Amino acid sequence: MRYVLEHHNMPEHIHILRTIIAEGGRRFLLEGLSELTIDYLAFLHMFAPVFQLEYALLATDPSANYDGLKTLRPEQLPGTEWDAVIVLHQNPADSVVLRHAVQVRNVVYAAQRAPWVLVSSLPKCGTHLVARLMAQLGYEVRGPIFEQRQLDADLAEFKQNGAKNLCYITHWLRIDHEMDDQLARLWMDRGQPAIVFNYRDPRDALSSYIHFLMKEAKAKTYGLIAQTIINADILQSLPSHSERLSFAINNGNVFPLERLFRESLWMLLHPKVCKVTYEALVGERGGGSQAQQLQEINKIMTHVHATGDAAQIAPRLYNTEETVFFRGKIGGWEGEFSPQHVADFEKHYGTLLRQYGYADARENR
Repeated sequence: MRYVLEHHNMPEHIHILRTIIAEGGRRFLLEGLSELTIDYLAFLHMFAPVFQLEYALLATDPSANYDGLKTLRPEQLPGTEWDAVIVLHQNPADSVVLRHAVQVRNVVYAAQRAPWVLVSSLPKCGTHLVARLMAQLGYEVRGPIFEQRQLDADLAEFKQNGAKNLCYITHWLRIDHEMDDQLARLWMDRGQPAIVFNYRDPRDALSSYIHFLMKEAKAKTYGLIAQTIINADILQSLPSHSERLSFAINNGNVFPLERLFRESLWMLLHPKVCKVTYEALVGERGGGSQAQQLQEINKIMTHVHATGDAAQIAPRLYNTEETVFFRGKIGGWEGEFSPQHVADFEKHYGTLLRQYGYADARENR
């Protein structure tokens, strides 16, 4: 279980400790030095004889004197098991413990959940999946945001009145466009909004887009985007799916993969951006794995300092019966691309495949 508590709300911290002990928790590890560390140690010391508790402090400074307190060095962590790890850093993402091979039943973070999250999810890369996850974490989800003026309005509102439990989703977050000077300064100075970047194998994204357009054309529900209306008619005029694929691969105006992925590359490289892939987040029902899905959910939860149980959230994300997940299986492109399609895609987008780690699809399963 993952708990995210306000740093100075000690009664809530004590309540969570009591809950963990009542559920059989006996081994506790503390990481980080703050005014809360003394309070935690006092509580554990008081109840240790009653419940046979064991507790230790992660010692990252070899020169520090801990007055007889049991300590562990980072190199001693791999293979250890704990009923609870209590992370007392100002930024829980800096945790040393959670970067090691440690078995942990409960994680307690002394931090406040990010009040504002900005998700950049490329089109046909699982935007609804990420939106559903953010809603499960308790955020009000707005978007996807298509227009700069809407993002500007929301940013102005946030700067003037603050934000609480808001998640904005946009398909593009380009430097000097959506990520303008104002938003960049806000992000660097205050650490807000927390930014999450979601992407997918470009070949699956393209295939999904073609199927989406054909479904829209058949139902005559094109939405309000001119590009969708025009591209749907063009693709519908072609006699086969193979020819539609060839046309889309060789005509970047149908689905601007190169622009989308190239102009988002800064998020893939920036250390303060949480990178998420559709392949990892979709889980077993979408052709992925449960272990990767839980790891991806926990990654986002850590990034935004959110509370919850990833194992309970995961089954609520992907539903094959919903139209938004039509043809959402990982690697679907492999059953559709001919050798010529593969060669053409490599010619136009091979660099992007390698930059995003999809040079060999089978290695990303």
